[in-house]
Amino acid sequence: MHAERAARQYLLARRRSEAGIVTACALALLSSLYTLTTVGGGTVEAWCVQGGILGVGCYLLLTSRKVRDGLSRGAALITGALMTVLAATTVIVTLQFSALLIALALVVAGVIVGCLTVPLAGDWRSLGWSRTGDIIEALLLAFSPAALVYGSGIAGQILEVFA
Repeated sequence: MHAERAARQYLLARRRSEAGIVTACALALLSSLYTLTTVGGGTVEAWCVQGGILGVGCYLLLTSRKVRDGLSRGAALITGALMTVLAATTVIVTLQFSALLIALALVVAGVIVGCLTVPLAGDWRSLGWSRTGDIIEALLLAFSPAALVYGSGIAGQILEVFA
């Protein structure tokens, strides 16, 4: 086997992998936008959709730290953040929190982010933070079959509406 040919094959495989990740992220974001706008609120189906979108968003956020290429890492990070924000916003609207409670939650989140900014900017990495991310990622992977079952039920209901 020639070294140049192997290097070209490796580069081609990385490019295809990056294109697949970016395409999957775009598809996940578009499908979450579509399902959030079409599913009515207050039903079990709506809660399953919101939970599924939140789970996929968290999974993309956690796995973005393992991706090597810049474009695919950015796509996973941005898609995960947008999906998480969309799901959280939908939950807030569904539960109808008061404006004071939302403002208090934003202040608490801002304080937490502010407290973590200095240690993380100094390249401080804790084994506990890394393991916590791994545990959450493993839980999301463990619950993915249940999400697929819910998704197939939701897809069946969507097909019934259009049929």
